[in-house]
Amino acid sequence: MTKKLIKRLKKEFSVQEYKRYTQITLPLVINTSGTLLVLRIKEREDGYTIYCPTNIFLEANAQGNQTYYFNIFEKYDKNYHYDIKIKKGKIYKDYPEDRSIITAIDEFVRFYIMLDDFIINNSVIGSENKFE
Repeated sequence: MTKKLIKRLKKEFSVQEYKRYTQITLPLVINTSGTLLVLRIKEREDGYTIYCPTNIFLEANAQGNQTYYFNIFEKYDKNYHYDIKIKKGKIYKDYPEDRSIITAIDEFVRFYIMLDDFIINNSVIGSENKFE
């Protein structure tokens, strides 16, 4: 990623640079976990990957199985989910290098709002049997 882009993001968000990734803490509270949305951007040879390192189900008496709840969301929520996936419990998406970082972050924000709203509004935690 370009230095210009990082400089611009630092003005708008809390951005921290590490050796392997850049971390952005967004001012968006996830109700399921009570945490802010944290995204990590990791460069790849042909682009970058955005993922959320936080398991939003650890504190919700949900046995912490993010994959389980992600799958319920994918199955029952009829909105478009931006082709965001889950692997080894991490929610992520790979982007080509020419994809705008701003629109990629926007996808994740929209995705997490939909996921959080679905889980909360449908009382999924504690009523999992209704979704099996």
